[in-house]
Amino acid sequence: PNTYRAYYHMDGTWDYTEEYIEESQLPAAVRESFSKSRYADWKVSSYNIIESNKGKKSYQIQIVKGIEKNSIYFDKTGKEVKGKKAK
Repeated sequence: PNTYRAYYHMDGTWDYTEEYIEESQLPAAVRESFSKSRYADWKVSSYNIIESNKGKKSYQIQIVKGIEKNSIYFDKTGKEVKGKKAK
């Protein structure tokens, strides 16, 4: 089973949820885009689905290279999106 983590605003309203998934659960377009991205040679530390309180989903790939850490976000079509999570 997958693990979930929910995040809330200070007033107690839900902000977004992270679902930790396996690489095989990513859409094929996301896997392909990541493999062709500037981060393709970085080590992956986790794969997540981010669902915002606006009903939007994005796919987060957390990556590391040496002491550097980064996250890259994609929509379901494999397009790289900016920001912490989909708005």
